[in-house]
Amino acid sequence: MIFSKQVKFGWVFLTLLSFTQAVEKLTFQKWHRYSTSDLVTLGCDWAIAQYITFCEDSSTTANCMCVNEACKATYLNCIDTYSDTEESEIHAYNYFIETYCPSLTVANLTASLTNGTNYLKDEIPASSSGIQYTPVLVNGTIVENAIETFRIRYGVFDDGMFFGMGLSGYIALVLLLASCYNILKITRLNNLISSWKIYQLVFRNKSFLTIKQKYPQINYDNIVIFFWCVFNILTLCFHYESNGNRNVYWDSSYKQITRYISDRAGYIAMFLTNLTWFMGQRNNILSMVTGWPQAKFILYHKWIGRACALHVIVHSIFLLWQSTVMGYQAMRVITYWYQWGCVATICVSIQVVWACWFIKNLAYETFLVAHIILAVFFLVGSWYHLASKHRAHWFIYPICCWGLERLTRVWKIWLCGGVHRNATIKLEPMSDIISIRVESSYNDKFKFAGQFAYLYLLDLDFDWVFMFQSHPFTFVFQDDGSVLFYCKVKRGVTKKVKTHLLCEPGFTKTISVMVEGPYGGVNEAEISNKHVNSLMMISSSTGVSGSLCHLKTAIKNKIRNISMTWIVPNSQIITFMKNEFKFLNSVDLDGINLNISIYVTREDYSKEDEKLALAHLDFVHIKYERPDMKKIVLEELEATSPKKLTNVLLCSHQSLSADVKEIVDLQKSKGQNIAFHDETQTW
Repeated sequence: MIFSKQVKFGWVFLTLLSFTQAVEKLTFQKWHRYSTSDLVTLGCDWAIAQYITFCEDSSTTANCMCVNEACKATYLNCIDTYSDTEESEIHAYNYFIETYCPSLTVANLTASLTNGTNYLKDEIPASSSGIQYTPVLVNGTIVENAIETFRIRYGVFDDGMFFGMGLSGYIALVLLLASCYNILKITRLNNLISSWKIYQLVFRNKSFLTIKQKYPQINYDNIVIFFWCVFNILTLCFHYESNGNRNVYWDSSYKQITRYISDRAGYIAMFLTNLTWFMGQRNNILSMVTGWPQAKFILYHKWIGRACALHVIVHSIFLLWQSTVMGYQAMRVITYWYQWGCVATICVSIQVVWACWFIKNLAYETFLVAHIILAVFFLVGSWYHLASKHRAHWFIYPICCWGLERLTRVWKIWLCGGVHRNATIKLEPMSDIISIRVESSYNDKFKFAGQFAYLYLLDLDFDWVFMFQSHPFTFVFQDDGSVLFYCKVKRGVTKKVKTHLLCEPGFTKTISVMVEGPYGGVNEAEISNKHVNSLMMISSSTGVSGSLCHLKTAIKNKIRNISMTWIVPNSQIITFMKNEFKFLNSVDLDGINLNISIYVTREDYSKEDEKLALAHLDFVHIKYERPDMKKIVLEELEATSPKKLTNVLLCSHQSLSADVKEIVDLQKSKGQNIAFHDETQTW
């Protein structure tokens, strides 16, 4: 065991060491916006290097202009000829020194030009005239064509950087607005702002609210994502230039445009790769600042990832297209940067299809493992693809961010006690509910309402794949310091656990689990604080776990009106979870109007069930019917004070959420002060 730990530690150490050494050996290419003076220097360099020979020894060709006075004077005379002003000429000299001859100074260059002018031949040598021993003139047409070519080509790089920064800025703006709105909610300044006329004119406009009621799928997130998709498409569709057969690289506009589209898409993809990893992190500090649930971050992670995939695929298709028409394909396909680029493109293409909801829902375990593997190969492929261009440093952030996020998960698991080997898992087969009790002394952070944690099931009797995945579940903090998770049996992990527990005596088993958390809880001060006049909680099945925590806090804070609606398929689930309601026997309800309604939708009335449930409490009402939630919510909201704050908390399935939100929006349009909160956990 000790030897195994030493081996693991050594492997991790060597991995980190090799990564550090690889980063140290990287040559970073900074973004440089080429000025007119820079382009003049590059144009002269192209015209001289391609058509005039000054140094016979190939080993000195690269720095011939630094050691050969005739070559140096020819360069400087070309720069002097095509520089518009003296200031531009000095700038071009500085770029010449920085790029080619860092050991020289401007004074050296001026002296060389003055001396070389005395020996300058007033003729343009032919490309086959051999080695030149005196300064000569340079073909002006070639220089001008080269300058124009470089201006267009490097302009494409600038456009890619600007568009990438623009798209990143769009997401940053969304996060900033969400953070400001969250701060206003926490400080309750939003109640003051909502009374302003300009706020009511914009956000409570009848036309706007009518559209929201008629098309509930139109929400702020969908609007943001719609414009995100539009902006990504637009970044590839305009502002391209070409100079036809005057281009010194590619002799037709057709070949130029295909390459320029590829280059721009590649630059944008580098930005979006970083954004994709940033938004996909579970331990994201912005979740506290914005108040967003993880489901919303995952939503943006998916759409940013799809946009990234779009640009990667466009980059690869147009580079392949240009390689084919230029006859470069056979030469490029044997290079490692091209091969690894193909690997990255294939991985991201598979990722887009693989992450579709129907595949994810069909086999989540397979999806999760493949998702991580494809992401790793995409990063590795992109790293090697860009290393030859000195741009691999763009992927240092995703790698470090991913690694740090995993370390944070391990740290949170350690804070939660590491591996719990005596967790009790129990199945209620009639209602398909699983409870997992983790006996441990958790800290006070687990007492906040609205929190959830991730569960890892480490029992190999279930499935080895379970060890690589974790899922978010709300929990109920117990008086003895333990936590109790209630999980609804669905597909994937919970279905396999149910199948296994059906064979266990009493449908109960002791297993090993890990708990990672807690997460969330940032809305507790907003949902169930003492300044709220009415709190309405609606949940179905195991979603009541979150409502129970808020119920305890609301009673403690003496909220005047509290109602909780719980929808269950059968009475067995009530019996299974009735211990969680025992605290109601001992709390002080003086001055609190508490009403708990439980709807049993798939059973007929039974006195025996009522005895087993919670009927001994006067404020608990059990009804054996399917509730009309629109009517119930409307009646409860109309009974509250329109000016005082009413919080509506939901933890249920999507269709119920849409019904409740429709009524909430309707009452908001009438000026009622309502805040809607959805704490449903999805993955």
